[in-house]
Amino acid sequence: MKSEREILIDFMQILGQYNPSSKQYECFFKLKNGQECDGDIEAIHEKYLQFYPWYYSQEWQHCGYEKQFLRDEDDEDEDIDFILIPLNDIDLTNLYYWNEQSCCFISLEWNVTQNCFIHNETVPGSVPLPTYLQEDIPEDDKRLKEVGYWQSDSNRPYYPHPKHLLKQRWRKSERNQIIDYLKAGHICGARHDSRSSFCNFDCFSRDRFEKLNQIEERKLTYEMLKMGTCDLLSDGEWIWPIRLAHYIEKHDIYLPDEFILTMQKNSWSVPQNIDFQHYWQLGANESFWINWAIKYTQTNQT
Repeated sequence: MKSEREILIDFMQILGQYNPSSKQYECFFKLKNGQECDGDIEAIHEKYLQFYPWYYSQEWQHCGYEKQFLRDEDDEDEDIDFILIPLNDIDLTNLYYWNEQSCCFISLEWNVTQNCFIHNETVPGSVPLPTYLQEDIPEDDKRLKEVGYWQSDSNRPYYPHPKHLLKQRWRKSERNQIIDYLKAGHICGARHDSRSSFCNFDCFSRDRFEKLNQIEERKLTYEMLKMGTCDLLSDGEWIWPIRLAHYIEKHDIYLPDEFILTMQKNSWSVPQNIDFQHYWQLGANESFWINWAIKYTQTNQT
């Protein structure tokens, strides 16, 4: 039977297959205490994993693990270089990596009998949710409800992939009104997403650029720009990425009925004069969208 260290070395070798030129390996995993670890594995030592978190949160500041800091000459703040995580603190049943080719997260399940990893595409509900996403939302919650966010190399694996929310001819008679409403939302901020102009259905494959002439490349770039960048749109009740309209228009994606009811309540016209500073102070609610996607997927699988 392989040790924890040998299993993690196998995990790192799998990550290296998808980016062989890099010495850092992008992944998502969890600790046995439930803490999420999304970032880069830099090395595996005898008893420790050398890990660089993408988000240096309050949890990491007080995790009790040994930390290495670097100081940028142009910045007074200290930047974390890596954290040493004991190997026996890592939950080996929750290892995930981003697959660029299929634009989704893959879970790795260690099979003791076969002494190897089994690769599975994640579906809504297959990734254990953190506690804050399992809590009931109070009826008087004033936060903007997120909708239309997908798995990406900068989003966690419990977000849905759009292929699990397909429904042909969904609200066909209202489709144009829904698309116009989504495009008319107020820009209220931006969110980092390195796949911002790439469709999860591979409409704008990065590899295609290598095979295009200049005219074709300009045309494809124009289509990508029309899809949108990192901007967030809102109607004062919901918040969605600017490219969500693309998925409705081109791919028959299903959205929550609650969101459509808001559009109808607003007579298909986005309200004006919204105080977004107030909403950003409250923060956004991602719980609704993730849990709705899980329920929708499970209902349609039965």
